[in-house]
Amino acid sequence: MDFAFTEEQQMFRNTVRDFLEKEVLPLIPEAEKTGKYPVHLLRKMGELGFLGIHYPKEYGGSEAPMVTQCMFAEDTGRVSICFTDTPSTVVGCGKSICLSATEEVKRRYMPGVVRGETQITPALAEPSGGSDLGGIKTTAVRDGDSYIINGQKTFIPYVELADFALVLATIDPSKRTAGLTQLLVPKDTPGYSVSPLRFMGLHFSGYGSIFLDNCRVPKENLIGGEGEYLAVAEFLGDERVRVAAAAVGSADACYKEALKYSKERVAFGRPIGKFQAISSRLVDMAIEVETARWLTYWAASLWDRGQKAVKESTMAKLYATEMGLRVTESAMRILAGWGYIEGSLIERHFRDARGYLFGAGTPEIERIVISREL
Repeated sequence: MDFAFTEEQQMFRNTVRDFLEKEVLPLIPEAEKTGKYPVHLLRKMGELGFLGIHYPKEYGGSEAPMVTQCMFAEDTGRVSICFTDTPSTVVGCGKSICLSATEEVKRRYMPGVVRGETQITPALAEPSGGSDLGGIKTTAVRDGDSYIINGQKTFIPYVELADFALVLATIDPSKRTAGLTQLLVPKDTPGYSVSPLRFMGLHFSGYGSIFLDNCRVPKENLIGGEGEYLAVAEFLGDERVRVAAAAVGSADACYKEALKYSKERVAFGRPIGKFQAISSRLVDMAIEVETARWLTYWAASLWDRGQKAVKESTMAKLYATEMGLRVTESAMRILAGWGYIEGSLIERHFRDARGYLFGAGTPEIERIVISREL
């Protein structure tokens, strides 16, 4: 299989990297400190066409191949997984809308999403858990031309930044997954409130809880039909490939920082990279990063050929995020105290990698998914 990128993809990558170096990297320290995402960059990414790569052309997107989407996720992950998180978060919601919303809803919201003007966050997980979707407790009760929503969502990204939450609720708890329904809830809806959470890492991903107290939304905000969530979710598995790509970028940044340091740091009369203990560790890091990259782009290429690639996507995400734990720790061991300084590249990626492990599903659930596909 030839994974050589096209000339157009290389040009896209150069544009992305130039943007990240000049406009994103300088803002990372302040964003880490304040926990606030630099919102103006979303509009800038919209202007450059970065956000539209995931969406159909009729709504302002460019409908780029999954391989191109992974290139974007890898390069943004190299800078910061938090920075990757916002476009990635909105993508799943945008794709749900494109797949199953009414044409009126698509025309109303998707152009703003593509331009970076409208932010939507997926509100799935609840305090009682997120993997057992049949156990969802948030309810949506039809009342005339509206739905009344009650419940609580937690571990939701960008709760304060999002203009809308795409809420997963049940129309009938006794139906378990057959009752799952998605509704778009504006943040200014009476009864809608949020509470931020402070994680060990992912500092400006803005995670928190959403509280829905008799929130009334029009029936037009129903995304898909009642009880049709799983039919839509079947087509959204490509999220795991993008998560894998971001994890590859994060780990690669740490590997290259450790490699650079090993050539510059001199001990006992020679660079520490010349010592077998360090060089062997660097070799293992390089192999793991490259293995995860190949798994990821292989899965992406299958999506581009029209396959759902559930097994390959889940393998890539599972391996890449667990690899991220190992590589960021190895990088910290090589840099020692310099890698442990708060705010340093290694320390930041080390923290974020541990949070990203659970994105798009826990490792335990992913192993179950893979086992069913063997």
